[in-house]
Amino acid sequence: SKDQATNLEWSVAALRKLSDIKKDDAAVQSDLAEALAKVEKHRGEAKELLEKLAKKDLISTPEGYATLADLRSAAGDSAGQKVAQKRCESMAKSATVCRASA
Repeated sequence: SKDQATNLEWSVAALRKLSDIKKDDAAVQSDLAEALAKVEKHRGEAKELLEKLAKKDLISTPEGYATLADLRSAAGDSAGQKVAQKRCESMAKSATVCRASA
């Protein structure tokens, strides 16, 4: 819906501001990437951000790994998708968090 799109853009803007202030805060970066991933035009940026965090093993939530799995899957990286999926499952209390939303 239009409201949802507006709310997402607002969330992205708010998280960007926070991310600028807390440049080294992996949790904030993860949250920003998850919000970005929900907006089609920001999905590339979301993937870039999560890949950077994943390289340093800094994704702090199973949702972050689930989002990365989705983004990798969409990019045709099925091996990478499986890796992110496994990380999600090892962190999540419930596997439903990790089911591909794509």
